[in-house]
Amino acid sequence: MIAVRADEAEIEGPDDLAGVRVGVQLGTTGDIWLTDETDAEVVRFDENTLAFQALANGDVDAAVADSTTAIDIVNSNPEMDLRVLPGVYTDEQYGIAVNKERDDLLKAINEGLAAVKASGEYDEIYDKYFGNE
Repeated sequence: MIAVRADEAEIEGPDDLAGVRVGVQLGTTGDIWLTDETDAEVVRFDENTLAFQALANGDVDAAVADSTTAIDIVNSNPEMDLRVLPGVYTDEQYGIAVNKERDDLLKAINEGLAAVKASGEYDEIYDKYFGNE
């Protein structure tokens, strides 16, 4: 997702990133997306929090991070006066790594996930923390 300062009116989506300084964590999928899919001036940082701090300070004009990270940083730091633009621009999947020797643990995790999804609780949790598809 793309984050901007709350008063930013010119950046509304990826098409508006051409020639704009955009902060991103080095080596992330956001870094790859910015490099391959936009004409942004990519400014790389060692951590997402540094990219968002640079945005708040006016050193970059936007920042890109995974949706969970971007939303959490913006919501947890209201003093930065940032907002996250609507829209997700990459399709990524998350997983849970389990030692290949631990079939019992993998089974327990899969059964737990299936139960949470079947009950509808997964959707409630997702909506609470992400609020978008």
